[in-house]
Amino acid sequence: MFTLNPFAFVRRSAFFFFCNEERGAVKAANPEFGVGDIAKALGKKWEACKDRAKYEAMAAKDKKRYEAVSTSTCFFFGRARL
Repeated sequence: MFTLNPFAFVRRSAFFFFCNEERGAVKAANPEFGVGDIAKALGKKWEACKDRAKYEAMAAKDKKRYEAVSTSTCFFFGRARL
């Protein structure tokens, strides 16, 4: 039997985790910004980020999750094996 696993193929980077935490603050500080402007602002904040180790650790943990899921997933159908 197969169940759909929408996160099976998503491996998140340190920058992705950083954006998830910071996007709300950037958007609140700049409500007139569009998606592209928010992405540029997040990129600049990432370059200046002093706490990258925190996000790198989160990405390393997610890499292990991704590897465990990808070895138990049928890639052709995108469904996790039970």
